[in-house]
Amino acid sequence: MSKEIRSRSIENMIRKIPIILATIVALVMLLNACTTPTPTQAPAPTLAEPTTAPAAPTAPPTAAPTVAPTAIPATVAPTPAGPVAVMPTPAAGTPSATAAINTWILAGPGTNYPVYGAMLGGAQAQVIGVSEDNKYWVVSVPVAPLGQGWVDAATVQTANTGGVPVVPTPPVPVPITPTNPGPNDPQVQVIQNVYVRSGPGDTYPAYGVAFAGTNGLVLGVSDDGKWWMVRISPEQVGAGYGWVSADWVTATNTSSVPVVKAPPSQTPVTLPPPATGAPTATATDYVNLRTGPGTNYPVLGVAAPGATSTILGKSQDGQWWVVTVPTTLTATGQAWVSASYVIVSNAANVPVIPAPPAPPTVTPVPPSTGAVIGTATEPINVRSGPSSQYPSYGVVPAGAQGEIIGANSDNTWYQVKLPTSVAPVGYGWVSAAYVTVSSGTVPVAPTPPPPEVVQPIATPSAESASVATVLEAVNVRSGPSTDYPSYGVAPAGASAPVVGTNSDRSWWQISVNPANIPEGVAWVSGGYVYVTNSANVPVVNAPAPPAQIPPSEPSAQGAPYGVATDTINVRSGPGNSYTSYGVVSAGATAPIIGKSSDGTWWVILIPTSVAANGQGWVSGAYVDAYNAQNVPVIPAP
Repeated sequence: MSKEIRSRSIENMIRKIPIILATIVALVMLLNACTTPTPTQAPAPTLAEPTTAPAAPTAPPTAAPTVAPTAIPATVAPTPAGPVAVMPTPAAGTPSATAAINTWILAGPGTNYPVYGAMLGGAQAQVIGVSEDNKYWVVSVPVAPLGQGWVDAATVQTANTGGVPVVPTPPVPVPITPTNPGPNDPQVQVIQNVYVRSGPGDTYPAYGVAFAGTNGLVLGVSDDGKWWMVRISPEQVGAGYGWVSADWVTATNTSSVPVVKAPPSQTPVTLPPPATGAPTATATDYVNLRTGPGTNYPVLGVAAPGATSTILGKSQDGQWWVVTVPTTLTATGQAWVSASYVIVSNAANVPVIPAPPAPPTVTPVPPSTGAVIGTATEPINVRSGPSSQYPSYGVVPAGAQGEIIGANSDNTWYQVKLPTSVAPVGYGWVSAAYVTVSSGTVPVAPTPPPPEVVQPIATPSAESASVATVLEAVNVRSGPSTDYPSYGVAPAGASAPVVGTNSDRSWWQISVNPANIPEGVAWVSGGYVYVTNSANVPVVNAPAPPAQIPPSEPSAQGAPYGVATDTINVRSGPGNSYTSYGVVSAGATAPIIGKSSDGTWWVILIPTSVAANGQGWVSGAYVDAYNAQNVPVIPAP
């Protein structure tokens, strides 16, 4: 062999050394990837998860870099614990990223975001964007809420990424710290940052994020064994608990924890599409739409990740946005959404919108031994009937427990015991969507008839006029107290001119249609309306309290009778235009002897000292009737 040939052979071998070394490194990574431990056996991670926010991003670049912004470390990271993300393979010539080491796929560009999954060394992903500071690439992750995740640019090599768009940084989630367990308590330890959700599934809204290394006291497990319920201070989460995925925690001493039934998941609301150039909010995860700017306000519905709506305004502290929702969800067409779960655009100049009044709080009767127990997962309206058409007694706070005594026919509403000081009949109705239920069955309860709707007169056009806008269906009464009878209900979204108020400004006198109410005015509770230009509304005298008609008992067991569910006028005929003899108080009983031709009014027995014929008419909307199926029709006088 000639010296020239031997020289070329040596040179070729030298050139092949880097290739041989790269192959050895790849084989090491592949072996590591094949030894991924199961989630419950994984060691604590070595990647720290700081709780502080990342440094403020620099100004967005005009075009993305074509190579990884920083050098790739030479060492191989430990195999991640938790699920490995399944990602589409990038097509040839398209923007792509190849993991040089095992790396995390995050919900945002920083280690204080929750983890969606692991990307093993050598895996490829489609690059669809870059962070504002060039330190993270956005890759396609179909199972993630927005179909995307973020990977540290220092851990991947990229190709064909010139010109990929800059993706806005999502808000950093609120930190959640579960209650710390004792040594022998059932408990979990968080492997990697994980969302704490309101239910056992990714479609339930998140309360915030629990960071890696956190320990939590376990209260229960989902029926499929894939989610743990952990105790959280009610000061952080009103319900007092949240759910974490078993994929991202290790569990200890949990063999005897109870199975907890999940609350019903909600169908996401379809939001009206914004106009071009309008200020918008786009959900980064499943997010609650509320009646006001705070978690003490009830939930109207849920928006899905990627849902976009027009922004109408913001809260005084800038932590909540007012967005457009369908009027089928709320008559006002408006809802409040937390700034922690939306990305906003063109919103610099939206106005501050005052918060509506916080709803009054209702405490259910403590459950009796052996009762079916319901626990509110969110603040929830308790109503006089199983629909938002019925007026609200107030709001049961998140975490409150009550005794469930009935349900409607499709189990979408539960009947719960209430103090008679709140609901004189001793019960109210709550939506099943925000209640977890202990084991047991409840009977189907009769549904009360829907209340009569009272239409206010048209609101004035002058900007200085005082106007009341109804936030929740509210009783319209003859005076400023629940001791006065209700004429009917003003629906949510209705508005009316305000003409007066009581001395402590807790009730408002509004103008109403004389066709509904002959006096032309009525009163609504301030807890359920928002009043503009209220400073100059005059104090007016309340009308005299109505005369009380004493209750009477049924003549015999099994005889027809009714129980008043509210203070109610007893009239000379079946309609508000008939003379009132006085009122029966909520909870009062009376024998039923007949009904109107349309079945909406009952004829009851009253003392002859009140009406010479001993009969009076009461609206069926405010009466629970028993044994009255076969009472005769009595013609109206």
